[in-house]
Amino acid sequence: MASHSTREGKNPPSRPTSSTRSREALQTNGPRRMALSDPERAPVSERVEGESKGQTPAPATSPCFVYILKCADGSYYVGSTSDVAARERIHNEGHGAEHTAAHRPVRLVYSEAHESWPAARKRESQLKRWTRAKKDALIAGDTSRLRELAERRT
Repeated sequence: MASHSTREGKNPPSRPTSSTRSREALQTNGPRRMALSDPERAPVSERVEGESKGQTPAPATSPCFVYILKCADGSYYVGSTSDVAARERIHNEGHGAEHTAAHRPVRLVYSEAHESWPAARKRESQLKRWTRAKKDALIAGDTSRLRELAERRT
């Protein structure tokens, strides 16, 4: 049977594992810090108060809207924005959602204002879960039909 020992019958020196190397790096060099690679990026102190950092719109005083677009194939698209007319134009230019880009032209059929982004996004999420019949009733302003459709599901 073959022996797994190395020269002169000694075991090889143990090599540090990746977790050991990471631990050693933290102990000797401190935590790793990443440098800002974009020199154009403004330091935090120079940023405009309330400015978004590129993830979600900042909770500014701008109006918040939930909108429904009707696509060329008759499907609906629900979204939220601070400028409904500009957002419709962006969708029609093909720079909006993939769905609207593939089903152009789109036209605005419904919008409603909200006091905050969280409220607008909550309403957007709710409308996205609605059936087509409920969206049709909302767009038509048929509140009695909306109530009827809501009661049918309970």
